[in-house]
Amino acid sequence: MHHFEKALIAQCAPTLAGLKTANLFRHVFAGNTACARHTVRRYNAILKGKGLALLLLRQSAASCLVLVYRPALLRRDLRRPESIALLREGGYLRPENMHAALRELCRRIRCGQGFPHEVGLFLGYPIADVRGFIRHNGRGYCLCGCWKVYQNPEEAKRTFYEGIALGCPAMGAEELEDTEFLPMYESIKDALQ
Repeated sequence: MHHFEKALIAQCAPTLAGLKTANLFRHVFAGNTACARHTVRRYNAILKGKGLALLLLRQSAASCLVLVYRPALLRRDLRRPESIALLREGGYLRPENMHAALRELCRRIRCGQGFPHEVGLFLGYPIADVRGFIRHNGRGYCLCGCWKVYQNPEEAKRTFYEGIALGCPAMGAEELEDTEFLPMYESIKDALQ
C-alpha cells in the first residue's frame, strides 16, 4: 500500500467512513511538488464515485496540506445561515457557494498570514465552537479533543469518543504498523460510501 494511502486512511478515517464532513492531513512528498499534484488528482479520480474529494490546500518543498471532504456534506454545512453569516463576517464574498468558499480558504492558507480559524466550519466543527475559537483566539475553551470546545462539552465528548477520534490529529500522529492499520482499515472499508 502506498504511503500516501496509509496516511489518508489513518488521518481521514472519520470522513472516509461518512462520520465527518472533512479532515486535514499533512503529507511529505520529499520535495516533489509535481508528485503531490499527481497523487491528489489520482485519488480524486478513485474516490469521486464514493462521494469524496481531495483538495491540495498548500504545498511546499517539504510537505503538502490536503483537505479530504465529502462535497454533499460540505455544501450542506456551508449553506447553513449561521455558517454563511460567520464566513461573510470573515470576508468571504460567496460563502454559500462551496467552490468559491474553498478557493477563498485556499487563498488564505497559501498567503501564509497564520492559519484561518474559520477552517473549523469546513471540517464540520460546531459553529458555536468555531465562533468561540475566533472570539477567544484559541483560549478559554472548556474542553480540548479533536477541536477546542466552547459550548456543549458533553455533546462534544460523545462526538469525540463515538467515532471521530479515529484519525484525529489532536489524538496523536503516530505511524500505524501494518498489524494495527490493516485490521482498522478492514473494519471501516465497508462503511466507505
